[in-house]
Amino acid sequence: MKMRVMVAGCDDWLQVTARQYLERSGCQVVTADDALDCIEKVLANPPDVIVVQDGLLWGNSDGLLERLRDEPDVAGKPVLLILDESSGEDISQISKAPVVACLRRPFPMSELLPRLTSLASDGVARDGAAAAPQQRDFSTSSKTTNEGEQT
Repeated sequence: MKMRVMVAGCDDWLQVTARQYLERSGCQVVTADDALDCIEKVLANPPDVIVVQDGLLWGNSDGLLERLRDEPDVAGKPVLLILDESSGEDISQISKAPVVACLRRPFPMSELLPRLTSLASDGVARDGAAAAPQQRDFSTSSKTTNEGEQT
């Protein structure tokens, strides 16, 4: 069964590149341009895992994450948060459910699939807390490749 992934990003690069990479890897991918579009699509057809770029329009990522926590049908879905390299976000401040992992741009696109696969298989407990502490992955990356795999 294909892993279903929602990619909510505010730039075309993340949406197009992540979608192409994940689809080539056998995933079913749906994209959203903003927080409202994302929540609408997630509620209509809950994915296995959600990728959210910090700074989404129309509700921002904070508003989206809060809404995801409040929706019973998707409260247990794991979220991978993408932070910009220049983001001053303190990861400890955003490291609460449903966010179970973070990546800081730039990172090689090849890092995305293993993280999503792990998140989808581990999942998140129904109460919105991580199923086990070792599943929370807030390491960030600053690697790039010559193949344009950074996000």
